[in-house]
Amino acid sequence: MTTTTSRSYQNSGDERKEDVHFLELAQLERATSSLRRADKFDKAASRISDALEGVLRPQPLESRVATLCFHVHLYIHVFLKAVVVPALVGLTFFERPAWCSVPEECECVWVPEREEECPHPTFHVFYVSDGVRLGVEGAFLAAIFLHQLVLRVALGPSGFWSSQHRFEFLAAAFLAVMPLFRISKAEWVVPLCRLLVFIAYSDDVRSQLRTVARVVPHYLRVGALLGLLTLFFGWFGVVLFPTDEQVAKTSTRWPSEGDAYFPNLREGMWNLLVLVTTANFPDVAIPGYMRSRWSMLFFIAYLLIGMFFMMNLLLATVYNVYQEEQEKAKKIADANRDANLKVAYDLLKNYSGTVDAGALRGVFAELNQHREIKYINDERSEFLLSTFDAASSSAVDFESFHKICTMIEIEDKEDDDDDDVISGGGTPSSFRATVARFVGSPFFEYGVDLLVLFNAVAVAVQTRDEILGHRSRSSEDANGLFWEVAETALALFYLAEMIAKVYAFGFRKYVAYKRNQLDAAVAIASTITTLVVYSPNAYDDSRFVRYVLMIRLARLVRVLEAIPDFQVIGEAFLNVLPLASRLLKFLFCATFFAAVVGMALFGGAINTGPNLDKLKGTGFYEAGYAPLNFNDLWSAFVTLFAILVVNNWQVVVEGFVAVAGVQARLFFIAFYSAGVLIGVNLAVAFIIDTFSAEFEKTKEKHLTASQHKRRNSKNAQRSDANKRLNVELSLTDLASE
Repeated sequence: MTTTTSRSYQNSGDERKEDVHFLELAQLERATSSLRRADKFDKAASRISDALEGVLRPQPLESRVATLCFHVHLYIHVFLKAVVVPALVGLTFFERPAWCSVPEECECVWVPEREEECPHPTFHVFYVSDGVRLGVEGAFLAAIFLHQLVLRVALGPSGFWSSQHRFEFLAAAFLAVMPLFRISKAEWVVPLCRLLVFIAYSDDVRSQLRTVARVVPHYLRVGALLGLLTLFFGWFGVVLFPTDEQVAKTSTRWPSEGDAYFPNLREGMWNLLVLVTTANFPDVAIPGYMRSRWSMLFFIAYLLIGMFFMMNLLLATVYNVYQEEQEKAKKIADANRDANLKVAYDLLKNYSGTVDAGALRGVFAELNQHREIKYINDERSEFLLSTFDAASSSAVDFESFHKICTMIEIEDKEDDDDDDVISGGGTPSSFRATVARFVGSPFFEYGVDLLVLFNAVAVAVQTRDEILGHRSRSSEDANGLFWEVAETALALFYLAEMIAKVYAFGFRKYVAYKRNQLDAAVAIASTITTLVVYSPNAYDDSRFVRYVLMIRLARLVRVLEAIPDFQVIGEAFLNVLPLASRLLKFLFCATFFAAVVGMALFGGAINTGPNLDKLKGTGFYEAGYAPLNFNDLWSAFVTLFAILVVNNWQVVVEGFVAVAGVQARLFFIAFYSAGVLIGVNLAVAFIIDTFSAEFEKTKEKHLTASQHKRRNSKNAQRSDANKRLNVELSLTDLASE
């Protein structure tokens, strides 16, 4: 929360003294008081916090009611983005499909051996009733409109319509007319309205959509070239590869290239489009290659131009646009920073047009109410002021003020010192410090690593029959008393390790590390499963313990940390994950949109009842691809993911062509173009750009840390040598006396 009234309580750690509880209560009261006075320090701190984030947020009107409404908006907005809007989209996954007029058609369980009993394959999930759906929709819609009303009062008409929140209001308006779509039998539009609300409330998705909008013109140019290339080669292939009828030959076993893949221009272009994705190679070339080895040159030439050149040209285009968008975003963030800092400086400057040290100390105190800003204690405050001689000077110009605020950002990104690891709040007790030193010692970590390796060996021994393909023994026989005791002991040890580290370092410090999050998840899952299995109940199946044992193997990742190269790669990968969530949100929205459209076009079409005769004889049916369909949203997501992976996607399309006609290919071509050629290439561009930068920063950090340790080691050795020299000199003096 970084606006005028967006104050969050932040625990300051061991900087707090005897009155820590009273100070915390006072800060919490100030943070939650929606009617408190918005003084200049408070406003300036909000602007500085926004500047460090590179955003330019709207500010409330200068009134008590507007301040109160804006404060309420902040809490509602966070709740809507984190809970309401995702839940509204998630509701679509548990709605009965629109094509399913009779519940028995889609709520039964499709079994391959008895496919005629339940002809429509679905994902077999529970569907909510219409009453529950309408109630949830109404509650969510009321919360969204309440938020919009409160925000409009806070910002005023002009401020509201000039902010990005106007998109949220327009999306909510579309959501309000959902009953009209249901009355007009256009229920497939309702999930799209929900998706529109999700996009309106997600800055990350909108930023990715802007990038895609810039990619599309470049993509169309390259796509047009690829289309012309496919048209030419398809035309050439129809002429080059005659059918058996044209050459007066018949072949019952091996059809000719013309009969199999180039019977006409449409089919020839389709097979070449599949070829550029390599999904049907070398099958598409084999009939011609069997009759003439030189025919392979045709396919090699098309692949060299289409796949190796044009596909990579498209990737390069997407990467260039992505980099341009990143640079543009950085410029906007810098401009927002300068604008916010200028407003903050104007709020703090005195009659002489400068800012004094007292005003800076006051704004530092206000910045401590912002969770995203590292706590500024007296020592750090004086350090920031002394850096630019502001502590002794009575005047700080805008340039120095800008640099001081930049120093706040730089220090906020630094890692905490190792000696602050046990600062979980207040002064740590001697026992707590002892526990922290023990669980943080290399001896303890090496011991845990050995237990993790022992756990891997135990899992290998218990699952050796499955590894070798022998499944004659039951899970109870494979476990045995010894291994059951070992599993229980390991589960208890992992739980004790987690509790000890949380006690020693504090919960917030403990969960700040990805490794600890993984260890905690494994420890909790192991303990719960062990208690459930070995307690007298209906679920005492030891197989569940073996499943958790497999999850425990994830802790082997910590052993790889002993290898410096793996440590650098792993840390860079974890640093990229938060940034990757923005791209994953966009890919989810694109897949959700395609899934809804696919359900409207092909919902209920893939079935083993009325359309069984159409499916028989197709590669789709023979391969057992019937569960890949658009009969519900879950199945649609799986089907589209199979298209994204590309392998055998032409076989999937064959089934829909059989039941819906050859025009069904247009839907899958459109999704491949948007999902694979744009979405996946955008993901590749993101990985290349972001991971490379994070990898270099992580590598440099580890190199700096290694140099720091070597320097400390040399200093320690030099100090020890000086001590020994002093002792020797003292002994020499005593001997001479």
